[in-house]
Amino acid sequence: MLFELVDDPVVYALLVMHGIVRADPMTLAQQALDEVRPYLESHGGGVELVAVEPPVATVRLSGTCSGCSQSATTLRELVETALITRAGLERVEVAPDEPAPVTISLGSISVRTQWTRGPALADVPDGRVTLWHPPGVTATGAPSDPGAVALVRIGESVSAYRNACAHAGFSLERAMVDGEGAVLTCPWHGYKYQALTGECLSAGDKRLQAYPTRVDGDRVWVRLGD
Repeated sequence: MLFELVDDPVVYALLVMHGIVRADPMTLAQQALDEVRPYLESHGGGVELVAVEPPVATVRLSGTCSGCSQSATTLRELVETALITRAGLERVEVAPDEPAPVTISLGSISVRTQWTRGPALADVPDGRVTLWHPPGVTATGAPSDPGAVALVRIGESVSAYRNACAHAGFSLERAMVDGEGAVLTCPWHGYKYQALTGECLSAGDKRLQAYPTRVDGDRVWVRLGD
């Protein structure tokens, strides 16, 4: 009955409205930024949500939001207040607007920033789950292979999750992805998730373990570990 209820978007919206199903931190943070973004843009500024790892959110500021002036400080404080009060976070960190122009080895980048070079974007088919094994991880072939990372691509957006359903921990390799509705369905017991956020639509207290991702040109990067 629960599976059938959450499949109805109207019922799902009512469950969220009354707090029976809670939106995940990433969704709450996006909603908070959407509320202040028009004001920022009217003052020549901008904000991008980079990652959410409760209780910390990382954002990238642009325009008049980025700088040391009094107006920039005021706009940054507006972003921080919105994320803390609306998304239930405790701290907001600001990512550099552009990477520093230095030359270091790729290995050093991985150790310092924990970003790991993933597959080419072309190797991650749209509308399906692609298993990717980070360097040093070998496929086990077991029904649940938590060492692998499940990549989900919807259009030009890519999300990464630990390869384990939040219900029973089984592999997501054969999960069905509804590209139009952005819904991922576990092949084992039918649990449904928001494909790009990992929020569980079948049980409000569960969600997929997500890893921050970014697409840089034709390459997918995944941030693993703490």
